[in-house]
Amino acid sequence: MGLVTNVRNGLPLPSKSRRDAPDRSRGLLISDYLESPESATSFARQLEESATRYAPFNLMVGDGEELVWVSNYRQFTAQSLAPGFYGLSNAELDSDWPKVQRGKAEFQRHLELNPPGGGPAWESAMFNILGNQLRPDDEELPYTHVPRQIERMVSPRFVQAGVYGTRASTLVDIPDNGFPRIVERRFGLFGRRLGNDVAISADPGRATKS
Repeated sequence: MGLVTNVRNGLPLPSKSRRDAPDRSRGLLISDYLESPESATSFARQLEESATRYAPFNLMVGDGEELVWVSNYRQFTAQSLAPGFYGLSNAELDSDWPKVQRGKAEFQRHLELNPPGGGPAWESAMFNILGNQLRPDDEELPYTHVPRQIERMVSPRFVQAGVYGTRASTLVDIPDNGFPRIVERRFGLFGRRLGNDVAISADPGRATKS
């Protein structure tokens, strides 16, 4: 599995005319990994040579044995993650952004009281955590070189700002024994929910739209 995010930094990127300007799409990180025979750790380490070809990114790659966080922001980092709770947004892993720290604490509390596999009620509670639209106070906001009103707009876990905002919330459940399951909830303009949740399971008998 793999996922990628941009890093929010309002500073301008190098001009495309410069030799060190990023020239590859960050989306290619996912397809390159999924098509590669390399392990997550090996793939992550090999990225160091080409990391500057991408605009700042966070990448998570997993192969069933390891989950590795990779970033080229400020300096190249490839870190294998031990079992535990982590939070990632558009900054470093486990940044001090309020939505990251509070969201991670809520996930941990929910998972400790309600282990995965609890069915629709469990999934609904997880989506509620992802759907939190609380805006922190101004003094808690990070400084990412963007205007203050934009910093406020994107500060909740679920961003709802008219034509700009969260477009999907996704749960990925990979049990120690059993079939992996992915459930996605989609959203349109103004945070309007689109259709039913889409659930995909490696167990062909459980692929559903609910």
